[in-house]
Amino acid sequence: MNVDTIKGLVLKGLSDSTVTIRTDKKIKRKTGDGACVSILTETEDKIYRISFFKRRQRDDNMSVLFWYN
Repeated sequence: MNVDTIKGLVLKGLSDSTVTIRTDKKIKRKTGDGACVSILTETEDKIYRISFFKRRQRDDNMSVLFWYN
């Protein structure tokens, strides 16, 4: 499901769209006082979106690095 969702997001080419994926059994480590570590299983929501922080989009809808002509 995740691969198909991300593939659809990339192929659509919409920069303002986001996809939220819910994981029911995410394993997390929590540190307590001293060297005590607890292992927990929690639900987690992860948001995927297209980001152009290190890239720019050209007129032909291709993304290239900022320094690339």
